[in-house]
Amino acid sequence: MSLQSAYRLLILALVAAALGYFAYAQLQGHLEQRRYQALLGPDANRNGIPDDVDALIARIEDPVRRRRVAAAARALVRLVLPGEMSEDELRLAVRRYWQALDCLYLEYGEKMDAAERELLQRILDNPELARRYAERTARALEADWLKPTYPGALCPF
Repeated sequence: MSLQSAYRLLILALVAAALGYFAYAQLQGHLEQRRYQALLGPDANRNGIPDDVDALIARIEDPVRRRRVAAAARALVRLVLPGEMSEDELRLAVRRYWQALDCLYLEYGEKMDAAERELLQRILDNPELARRYAERTARALEADWLKPTYPGALCPF
């Protein structure tokens, strides 16, 4: 075997190892995503909200209110989904969730009924998701990211 052939084999082996590692990392991420989707429940219409929560949202008569509750639910799901988030992604996810809640509260105040709070809480019924939510919001509080500094309109949804 010539030196050139050995180099080619070495390069092929390195490329195969890199591709194998990439495929393994993708599979691990996919499995983790599937596990959390199993914890959250199915999302048949792929709108980012579990179907059981989606069904409760659909019962809200006021379309603006329904849209705002859906935005809060979608933001909360994004906040508890798996995978490492960069600091910027986490800051954005936390701010979107709190902005959606602020928007609901400012519009409806104490009239934000128990059903809306309950359906958002339903997403956190699983202890693992509740832990992830607590960890990520604690990080946000430590970094003082919850100041109401929303670009544009407060309630874009």
